[in-house]
Amino acid sequence: MSTFIQIHALTSHSTHCLNRDDLGHPKTVEFLGRNHGRISSQCQKRAIRDYMKLQEMAGDIGVRTKKLPLKVRDFLRENGVDDSLVLPLIPFIGALGEKKDPTKPVVKEYIKLSGRDDLSAEEKKKVTKAERTAQLIHIKQPEIEIIKQSALDACREGGKADDVKKYFKKAIEKKLKKATFKDGVDIALFGRMTTSPVFDDCDASVSVAHAMTTHPVFDQNDFFTAVDDLGDEGEGSGHMDDKAFSSGIFYRYASIHYDQLLKNMGNDKKLADQAVDGFLKAFVMALPTGSQNGFAAFQQPYAVLITTGTGCPTNLSNAFASDVKAASPLEKAVRQLVAEFGRTQTFFGDLKPVDRAAVTCQYGEFLPEDLGGLEKKETLGDLLVFVPEAI
Repeated sequence: MSTFIQIHALTSHSTHCLNRDDLGHPKTVEFLGRNHGRISSQCQKRAIRDYMKLQEMAGDIGVRTKKLPLKVRDFLRENGVDDSLVLPLIPFIGALGEKKDPTKPVVKEYIKLSGRDDLSAEEKKKVTKAERTAQLIHIKQPEIEIIKQSALDACREGGKADDVKKYFKKAIEKKLKKATFKDGVDIALFGRMTTSPVFDDCDASVSVAHAMTTHPVFDQNDFFTAVDDLGDEGEGSGHMDDKAFSSGIFYRYASIHYDQLLKNMGNDKKLADQAVDGFLKAFVMALPTGSQNGFAAFQQPYAVLITTGTGCPTNLSNAFASDVKAASPLEKAVRQLVAEFGRTQTFFGDLKPVDRAAVTCQYGEFLPEDLGGLEKKETLGDLLVFVPEAI
């Protein structure tokens, strides 16, 4: 049976525009006929990856980029490889994310145009295309080193340009297939899919829901002006604009498929447990960066609920099918979340077995006396400590 670790969190954000839509407004979602605030899962995962990297948590974090060919080109030049071998290899590396290698005319044209300063706009596009992978590739640092070193070895031992490409392709296919995702914890967590046979795909072990407010919200606009410090008296503002913002209590949710994570980490339980710990801490602490200089919406969750067990994951957003309307909406949201957990456990029974479940709240008095089987933890640290014991 599979083990799932689930985390639910409530965060109250004052004025913010953490995640914008195409019009610059805070994202929203219609939930049961009402407009709720939203922070996309992609936005949250980016913040989590950045936080884990910044805090050096749970091992190496990969890189998402199209500029792999440029890194290899610079590396080869730094190691004294002549451009007669470097340039024919660049479009070939750019095609690593595709099923087919570049055609000879494409390679010849790139070699011809590369390095020229008088390129037309159309020619610049062709050069840029050859120097980028077709898709954004999520790649581990050790994979980058394998590709760079394989390219260098190929240039030194391959001889002519065509032989260099054959040597390089054979080398990376052999070496990359031996790699695991131990050294790319974010890929082990969030997965990877490419259309290239060179890179192994990886099934995600983590599912992250779009965060949603526990109540309906309406955008507001901040009209502002900027004064020209060198302007004449009575001249008026030097700039006028407006900025959309919102506020609300967000419900956030994520689930970790522990068995999939363990598989992704090469069945190394110690590394998998470090990844779980790093993810849970980052999930709680990481914040999107959208408009933070203007709104400083630096609020972490005030209530967190974590469960472990073999039952299938359960998003508890239906706790907020009815609006959080109370004298203390923060308290009401916590009580509705705890009540929804209890209802799902009672309704599904043995179909959703939970081995352990615990909750903590910054305002302990907000928690109801009857926690419906939840253990009460005084601090977030106490809550996170119980997870390794439970798995």
